Amino acid sequence: MTIRYTDDSDEKMKHELSDCLWNIIVLADRFDINLEESFISNMSLLEKRIKGSL
Repeated sequence: MTIRYTDDSDEKMKHELSDCLWNIIVLADRFDINLEESFISNMSLLEKRIKGSL
């Protein structure tokens, strides 16, 4: 795996992540998914899995 570094990599990463977030929001809206509820539910499941594996 090759990692490329550029002078403005932080700004490029901010841009790409915001593009990803925008796409997620558009898809959630299109499929009538409540992102807040989904996130909270998934984080709860993740927390249970983590606690169960310790």
